[in-house]
Amino acid sequence: MEPNKILGYCIENLEGTVLVNSWGEKGIFYNPENKLNAEYTY
Repeated sequence: MEPNKILGYCIENLEGTVLVNSWGEKGIFYNPENKLNAEYTY
């Protein structure tokens, strides 16, 4: 399985997740209703 497919699956199927790009890496964070602003998710 490819990393981008895993990330896509998570964003599409896990409600409240957001994709974060930081320092050249991608990650998934749980942020329901975007309650956390960018200052706290990076």
